[in-house]
Amino acid sequence: MSKVLKKALTLFVVVMMLSSTITSIGGLNATFAYAADTVPTGYWTDLGNSTLPSVGDGNTELTAYELGTPAEFAYIASTAAGNSSGKFYKMTADIDMAAHYWKTPAAFQGTLSGGNFTLSNVIVESTNTTDNVGLFGVCSATTKVANLKIAGITSFGHLYTAGFAGKLAGDIQNVSITGASINVAMNRAVDTIGQLLVYGGGFAGQMLDGTVIKNCSFQGNIIIKPGTQDIQVVGGFVGNTVNGGIIENCTADGTLGGSELGTVANSRGGFIATITNPGSGGKNLDIINCSANVQVGSNDPLRKTKMIGAFLGYVNGNARPVGIAISITGCSAKGTIYGTKDTSGFIGNITGSCASSIVITNCFSQCKVYAISSSTNSTTAGFIGTLGSGAVGLKISKSYANC
Repeated sequence: MSKVLKKALTLFVVVMMLSSTITSIGGLNATFAYAADTVPTGYWTDLGNSTLPSVGDGNTELTAYELGTPAEFAYIASTAAGNSSGKFYKMTADIDMAAHYWKTPAAFQGTLSGGNFTLSNVIVESTNTTDNVGLFGVCSATTKVANLKIAGITSFGHLYTAGFAGKLAGDIQNVSITGASINVAMNRAVDTIGQLLVYGGGFAGQMLDGTVIKNCSFQGNIIIKPGTQDIQVVGGFVGNTVNGGIIENCTADGTLGGSELGTVANSRGGFIATITNPGSGGKNLDIINCSANVQVGSNDPLRKTKMIGAFLGYVNGNARPVGIAISITGCSAKGTIYGTKDTSGFIGNITGSCASSIVITNCFSQCKVYAISSSTNSTTAGFIGTLGSGAVGLKISKSYANC
């Protein structure tokens, strides 16, 4: 037998062995598949799967709960942990969470030090109508997380779905996410604000007022699942920001697309999908030295996506009486962008008098931008797709698009 034939047969056997180990996860997550030896059983919150950390009482930084095993990390999500407000946790080893499904804790209000250790194989089990999905559901203004690596997280949810937190507040620094699969579903009735609304993002679904995110990154795929005519707001790093905060030295890298067949307003951004009410409450939104390298959308005219930007999809709000509402400095966008309207290499659409309170400095885009509709309403441009009603006074300096 020739050496070439032997190599071919060996490769065939290896492929067959790997393919035979793939097992689908049941229930509403049946669209996902994992190697058989990593399929979780039960939940980390089930009786006996989590344990009180053996070291620390969590009351101070010096006496933080020490998390060195998966069961100890799972204590954060257990009912036995109670309210995390004022509690301190620190990782003391790399932790693999593959054994059981992670059920997103509704709220995390404490301090977690990752110690530059890696939390891996987090598979968030939820349904396509579950809100606030991620490693954490809602992080409050008291939340502090630093120096954490997350390798391989799968999230599946509806309103506010992401890798790190569905709704994010607090102070988050040096957190990286790699190998992620964020699945945003659109299968729910009208929500509390009277719209079929979906927020999703790689790192956070929504960034709340006053949040600080520094030196954080997301790498992975964001998939929008088919459903009804939802308003889909999905970003490579953050879906939506509310009022003010700081995002500095952060990156998004991957793809953002899927079966987005809705027929109403949809916004996508390689870094942020939408910014609403910038500067409200007297707080600026400062975005500094951030970058996106994301493929947004797909070359399919049935995908009715608009307000698409390689960096930012859509900005809307009233002008701030005095001063700057949004400052975007030293940011960049790369990738390939597809959209049917208001599609551009940096910002898709700016609407409202808030434009007079926006300053963009030293930013650039190097993208491929494609209009996938023959409609006369289709608008594509290099740096900004459309300046809408009342959008006057925008200040841009030392910035360009090469698209």
